[in-house]
This record gives sequence, C-alpha cells and structure tokens, in this order.
Amino acid sequence: MFRKLLICSLAALFGLSSGADIERMNSAASTQDRIDQSRTDYEEWVRHYTSQPLTGYLDGAEIRIRLIITAIEGDEETASARDRSIPSILNDRRVSYGCQIYNDGRIHYFQYSSMGAKGSGYPTIPENELERLDQLLAKLPDDGSRLPPAGRRVVVQIPDADHWRGSHSAPTARLR
Repeated sequence: MFRKLLICSLAALFGLSSGADIERMNSAASTQDRIDQSRTDYEEWVRHYTSQPLTGYLDGAEIRIRLIITAIEGDEETASARDRSIPSILNDRRVSYGCQIYNDGRIHYFQYSSMGAKGSGYPTIPENELERLDQLLAKLPDDGSRLPPAGRRVVVQIPDADHWRGSHSAPTARLR
C-alpha cells in the first residue's frame, strides 16, 4: 500500500502520468484548439458587420441607425476569394438582405448578391412601436460569440453609444 502511494506521489511530482491522463490532456488541448479556431472564425466573419458606421444617409441627412437586421443565405458554398472569374461570380449563391431602422423610425430595405445591390423603402414605424422595439431589443440575449452554421444566418446589430452593442472596444454584431 505504502509503495503504491509512493509511486503515485513521485509520478505526480515528476509529471509522469498514465496513458489515460495523457489522453485527457491531449483531448483538452484539442478542445481548446477547436474553441480558439471557432473564436477566430467568429471574429473574422463578424468583422464586416462590426466595421459598419452607426449612421446612414436619408434624403441627404445623416441619421443614426437604431437597428440593422441582415439575413445571409447561400454562404455554405463559398468560392475562393481569389477566384473572381465571371463564372465564379455568376455561380455565387450568397445573398444578404434585410433592413435598417433609423432613429426617426424610417426603414430602408436592402438586398446584396453577386448580381448587384437593391434598396427600397422609407416607410415609417410609429413612435409607440419604436418604444416597444426598444424594450424588446433591451432583452435580446448575447450570441455567446458562437458562429451559427452556414446556410442561413441572421445578424442583429444594435448601436450602443459609439459602438455596436456587445463590444466596448470595437463595434460588434449579434448573430442568430
């Protein structure tokens, strides 16, 4: 009994471990690598949304944005960023569409694809509905910095002071 205790103590002291312990350490390291890669993928993917300005222009006036909702479809099959040939551009199925809601309640709809950009709008949301929207947005949970699976993603961007909500050093977006 004493001998086993001594051997275990020496093994722990000098870092000698059983094969199972080494497996667990390797598994933990592999899990951490996946988490780090996932975090990197997330940061790289949201960079486009976090770099957008907090204001937009309507009728020549600069107006603060209250909310941007963007749906992204077709991003599961991405062509090489370097391959900008006409066939690759025409076969690019990625499309993003959504709306920007400005502080004055006006809505601007947009759609972007490999074939170009479209925009329309400016219907106005009544003030009481804007107040309700603000209440709902205040309760919106964080995305946990996890990138949803490709295919159909939704980005909800909410400004907070001089950055997108969820970030204090740089703008950020929420994914759903």
